Amino acid sequence: MTLRSKPVLPERGFLGREPVAGHQFRLDAQDLVALAKAKPGEITFASAGLGTAIHLAGEQFRQVAQIEINHIPYRGGGPSVIDLLAGKVNFTFSTIPAILEHIRGGRVRALGITGVRHTHLPDVPTMAEVGLAGVDSAPLFGMVAPAAVPPAIIARLTEAAAGAVKSDALNARLIEIGYLPVGSSPAEFRARIEAEIDKWTRIIQTANIKPT
Repeated sequence: MTLRSKPVLPERGFLGREPVAGHQFRLDAQDLVALAKAKPGEITFASAGLGTAIHLAGEQFRQVAQIEINHIPYRGGGPSVIDLLAGKVNFTFSTIPAILEHIRGGRVRALGITGVRHTHLPDVPTMAEVGLAGVDSAPLFGMVAPAAVPPAIIARLTEAAAGAVKSDALNARLIEIGYLPVGSSPAEFRARIEAEIDKWTRIIQTANIKPT
């Protein structure tokens, strides 16, 4: 497959339940790092399953922060969030659209955001702002097409996608539900995907993550 056209990037929010083991967070991820270093292996991290994007996000966080955490894989993101809400696990990663209402309702607390600050969570610092710039697990959405598709068709699809992403109605709706509309050329999108593959390959190999 040849990678094509316009990505739309939701910022991936880094979430933790308060309190964790009696510790009151100050609203940033460095507090969790400090707690994990004080209690190695005791802080639980929920994911949607072994090898999922959430698992890899947590593993990237672990490697960058140089901490030991207890990974709890679930069969899907829904069950992991249910147990987070119930206080059975200490933290997870999630996209903002999937978790925003729980944050607004006070059921979970956002500790940090990968990428830039988000309009829906203006007081939540970025991971870079709290000294964890290497945690950059924002997922990527875009259009792809088979390599055999003629260039003229690719050009038409690119133009249509660009127009849709930049349209006032779609742009406003994506922002409303928590996404960050970006838009790029096919070459830029391809380069981004290749960089992501290299990055996550290193993380997987370092953690020795293998399918079961």
